[in-house]
Amino acid sequence: MKEKCLALKNPILLILTILVMLCKAETLESVGMASKEGQKMVNNTQPFGNPQLNSLLPYNLSSKGVFAWRLEYNPENIPGSAVSLLLLDDSKAILDYSMIFFGIDLYAQKVLGFQRKSLNTFVSGNKQEFYAFSDYRLLRLRFDSFQTPPADHYFVPDLGDYSQLVAFIPGQDSFIAGIQNLGNPRFPQRAIELLEKTYNGFNYTWNISFPGIVPKPPVSLDGNFVIAQKDLISIVGSDGKVKNEIKGEFIPICCSIGVDNLIYMVCKTKSDYVVKAMDFEGNIRWECATSISKPNQPPIVSNESTIFIVGNSKIEAFANGQKLWEFLLTGSDSSSQLVSVSQDGMLLVSDGNRVICLNKAGELVWTFNIAKGGVFKTQPVLDSVGKVFVATDKSIFALK
Repeated sequence: MKEKCLALKNPILLILTILVMLCKAETLESVGMASKEGQKMVNNTQPFGNPQLNSLLPYNLSSKGVFAWRLEYNPENIPGSAVSLLLLDDSKAILDYSMIFFGIDLYAQKVLGFQRKSLNTFVSGNKQEFYAFSDYRLLRLRFDSFQTPPADHYFVPDLGDYSQLVAFIPGQDSFIAGIQNLGNPRFPQRAIELLEKTYNGFNYTWNISFPGIVPKPPVSLDGNFVIAQKDLISIVGSDGKVKNEIKGEFIPICCSIGVDNLIYMVCKTKSDYVVKAMDFEGNIRWECATSISKPNQPPIVSNESTIFIVGNSKIEAFANGQKLWEFLLTGSDSSSQLVSVSQDGMLLVSDGNRVICLNKAGELVWTFNIAKGGVFKTQPVLDSVGKVFVATDKSIFALK
């Protein structure tokens, strides 16, 4: 109170006080805006953690959409939302739930517990070992002991409050990470950085950066990253060197790599939104107009190189430069409309309070519904016998 009175009596002190208050307000507003933008990006990109980003599931579908069991995994109503369901194998699953993740024993239909994680990162792994990030440190964990704090954690350069993990490829002695800088209020320059470093220590093996915010970069089976910017695609090898540059006239929205080793990109051109298929030398194999300008996820690529684009409450299918069919979705929450494709080409779709299965011709095969008010939030995934698993913010459902 005494300080306020002094400020009122002293004009210079009053001006300085106002300036400080304005700076604080601007900083808080910037933090809030960055946080909201970061959360939006997390929601739109996190579910696609497989290396090729094409949502191709490794098994054939056997499920007929019949209810098998339901597991309520969050009875304590811990704040957050289901982001992705990762099957390590048929018996082990990790449910990414924003700022925590749950360990799930699928055989026993039992929740084993949960751990904290960073909001702007994802969980990756298979079989027994998996990787998570907490306080921007990389944790290497085992499923059978994931609740025990790990003895080792590793530093990830440039991962923090104003950046997002967009790629992570673990190796035996080192890892490759992609970090998207969203713009720090003090250092607003936005850029994406690819880097490799050993697990221990602080030094890079290599790093390379590109300006701006770019679509989440897919990586080919032989380790080539696709960095798509306005009018330019850069192919970056696993050694951090630019192997090729593909120029054109387009604004990229999202891209994937198919098992045919082609790049599939949704982009805006001068006159339209198109799906482009090209090889790593930049040769255009085909392109076709799409009515979906804001896809919910990168292009879904089947084993037979059929491309599915989901968004605007519908799915469109393409192959060899032709639109094959479209299917209308009915869920009220379009951001939760997510698609996976099985090895045998069956499409699995989370669509509001239902999961649907479409065949290669875009025909409805089966539908599984839950009570109104429930919303499926994760992509459907399969175990090795073709059973479907999918989650809401409260429960995991298994469909046989």
